[in-house]
Amino acid sequence: MNLYEKLQQGIAAAKAGQKEEARALLMEVVEADQRQILAWMWLSRVMDDLDDKQICFENILALAPNNEFALKGMAWLEKQKNPEAVAARTAPPPTIASVSESFPPD
Repeated sequence: MNLYEKLQQGIAAAKAGQKEEARALLMEVVEADQRQILAWMWLSRVMDDLDDKQICFENILALAPNNEFALKGMAWLEKQKNPEAVAARTAPPPTIASVSESFPPD
């Protein structure tokens, strides 16, 4: 079986929900050719561990820095790994009124 056939079978297994089979086939593809962005994309979908997903996204971004799938994946991972920090960054800045209520200190 050539690399393209393994890729196609891996994708088919992933679509069918056969994660273990998909992982095995897609890992063979990326081990043979680490430049296979499509294999990395599908591999990220069948990985259960967040660190493994991150490795997939990082490999995609190393090959294609503006890859929208990987950029969204990394943003999603950040929310999964550190929800408090994301919430703090997305919270609106304090308003002048809320600051002036606490000043001057007693």
